[in-house]
Amino acid sequence: MKLMKLMKLKGTLTPIQLMNTEQLKLIWNSKKKILGLTQEKVADLCEWNTQSAFNAYLLGRIPLNTDAVLGLSKVLQVHPTEIMPELSDILPHSTSENSDQQESLSKPEKMIVNMLRSIWEEKINAITNKNLEDLNLHYKKKQEISSELVAAYSEITALQLQASSRATE
Repeated sequence: MKLMKLMKLKGTLTPIQLMNTEQLKLIWNSKKKILGLTQEKVADLCEWNTQSAFNAYLLGRIPLNTDAVLGLSKVLQVHPTEIMPELSDILPHSTSENSDQQESLSKPEKMIVNMLRSIWEEKINAITNKNLEDLNLHYKKKQEISSELVAAYSEITALQLQASSRATE
């Protein structure tokens, strides 16, 4: 329910894009002080004209794209899949750079990253389950309507037969 409200507020982002945005916000909020970053610095390091692009990503006004995620992951010193997990299909899971980043994280930061991954998986599972429930409900409604149509058709056919038999009498 909360996700649907977010979608209405933030426009046309899909649930996965919304989760990527939320993931970026969590990472941003946990890293900005540690890394001494401002939105302006991030925009500059990502070679964007102004900080408004980064702000638009953070607020979910525009969906994250692969180039933005790759730039942000370097600046925020995280693996791109921590922002956009669906990139795991095209990016290597373990690189020397990623290993260096993992080693540079403190124990609490590693716990936060693991918690974020867990939350992400739970959200994906919840959305998948909700979509399956909706599909199942939709299918059941179609079956009920089909049954009602068959019954109505049978009744109409029976009435037509009665009418034609009366007409021949």
